[in-house]
Amino acid sequence: MAAVTPLIFLGTLVTMGGAAVPSSVAKLYLSSVWEENLARGTGQVVRRYLEGCYLVLVSPRPSPSLILLLSILSDVGMATLNLELETLQDSELRHKHRNGDKHATKREGSWEWLWGVDKGTCRALLLDHTAGDAESAGLFLASSGLPRHPRTQVVVFGDSEYMSSILNHSALRNSRQVFYISPSTLPPLSRTKLETPLDFMGHKFRIVAKNYFPYFKYDRVTELPGTLVTPTDSLGTRITETLAKKLNFTFEVREPEDNQWGLPAGGGNWTGIVGELQYEKADFCMDLTLTPQRAEVVQYSRVFIDESVVMLSSKPRPLPEYLSLVRPLEGHVWLGVVVSVMVWSAGLWVLQKLRHWRLEGRHVSFSSSVFYGWGLLLEDIPYDPPANPTGQVMVMLWLIVCFVLSSAYRSSLISHLVVQGKSAVINTFEDLVERGERDGWTWGTPRMTGALKTVLSTSPDETMQMVYSKMTAVPFDDGIQKVLEGGFSFIYSYYYSRTRVATDFTDEKGYTPIHISTTKYPLFAGNARVFRPGAPFYRRISMATQHLIESGLITFWMDDVITLYVREERRSNVEGNVAKQHTLFTSGDDGEVVLGLDHLQVTYYMLFIGHVTAFLSFVAECLSRATTQ
Repeated sequence: MAAVTPLIFLGTLVTMGGAAVPSSVAKLYLSSVWEENLARGTGQVVRRYLEGCYLVLVSPRPSPSLILLLSILSDVGMATLNLELETLQDSELRHKHRNGDKHATKREGSWEWLWGVDKGTCRALLLDHTAGDAESAGLFLASSGLPRHPRTQVVVFGDSEYMSSILNHSALRNSRQVFYISPSTLPPLSRTKLETPLDFMGHKFRIVAKNYFPYFKYDRVTELPGTLVTPTDSLGTRITETLAKKLNFTFEVREPEDNQWGLPAGGGNWTGIVGELQYEKADFCMDLTLTPQRAEVVQYSRVFIDESVVMLSSKPRPLPEYLSLVRPLEGHVWLGVVVSVMVWSAGLWVLQKLRHWRLEGRHVSFSSSVFYGWGLLLEDIPYDPPANPTGQVMVMLWLIVCFVLSSAYRSSLISHLVVQGKSAVINTFEDLVERGERDGWTWGTPRMTGALKTVLSTSPDETMQMVYSKMTAVPFDDGIQKVLEGGFSFIYSYYYSRTRVATDFTDEKGYTPIHISTTKYPLFAGNARVFRPGAPFYRRISMATQHLIESGLITFWMDDVITLYVREERRSNVEGNVAKQHTLFTSGDDGEVVLGLDHLQVTYYMLFIGHVTAFLSFVAECLSRATTQ
């Protein structure tokens, strides 16, 4: 099949003088009067409405009308920037286009260079269709990339016989303004701008969404995949209903057929909501987390709410009371005390030994010296103190040390018994990893998909990589149950977690046994409305959403939605499962803390261990005597 060589003229219409091709020369190429009138009428439209715009003039075949139009535009100062010749030789694409194959537009954007961002904000396509070659014109439109540039003005001039086939072409589905000029449709012109309507005149939009309170909540109409849904009170519902009233449109909402948010499926395809928008099965979605990979295939508006994850853990619990005797001092302090007793006892024994050797006198054994040192530390009354100055100086210094140590220990012990120590809270991923390495702490999330997986798996931070490598998939309710049991943290969306904790795990006094981490980890930039590629309504809805953001309504609605939902749920579940605080001490009527068995259990443990040790020592002594006899 012969190749089609369209003529493409690129230029910008400016109001300046310049040399022009004489119109008389251009008329020599015209074959009929209607072509001349059509070229002149199109020239008037361009001069009145597209002044200053970057123009792309295309003719699938050489056309005298286009030559005359160029001469008319040159008369008013069109600065021609470039002349390009492109050849469309893809016979397979031509065959698919001819047979109406839905995949014929897969090469949309092969002429993307025509609409480069450096060409200005006002762009227009002038398509010469006077030759009536519908196949060539359709093939050009299919490859032009117009669906991704909805703000480009499209002006087609030709015979009215081909008007329907051009205006209904799929490549113009996103174009905001398309004009077809024919000899029978040339309108009277006025000096006005081509404005986009301020509202959508009742148009029904197709919205895709997933149930994800408080961002969006709905009731399913049926149980079938991709079913229509009925929105209920949520942030997305309030935003959409407000925009619908302001911009005069209606909408219907349904689930994605595979009930997924959107992950790459190979070959440039996506699943879930992203896939629905990629293949234009929906116009936009309620909200979706912004990721760089998704932004390459769909259009994001400005982020209107953050999407952060937090860690849910059990609140700090009282430390075990059987360690209350050693908890008042840190480990290295205890080590210092033991070493000090042994060093002092050894010093006293050596000095007494030397004195006995040089000056004679009473001899002291090493064991007696050690027990003497421990006795003084435990505030035992000194028995049979040394009679010599050397021993007296040693005892005096040790009594001072014992006084300081015992006073510090006693005061710390009382405070630990009255105000019970609690385990450390988990507020960061670093805390989580540390608890995992030290105490065998584990963590999980409902599913390792979507933005959370992308953030953790692609992060260069070693801590996040470790969190990702040890993450387990746990359903929400099971995860919360494991959190309440202890030793487990649940990682999930802040707003949803906050809602569930306040609704199902908080008592009437406002107490909850679940701790929500103070550190929030954002998932990329946050959540935004997402539109199908090239959606012509993208800018209008985005600007209206921006007004809601600037007014502060978005954050107000989010807090209000959560508050109302929690209030209604708790009212309807008065007899439901309510978390209760368990205290480990009782309070007297005067507010003073009364120590109970729970506080002093270690005392009885030591008494029991002492008796057992003494009994075992007695048995060992008896066996030793029997063996020697």
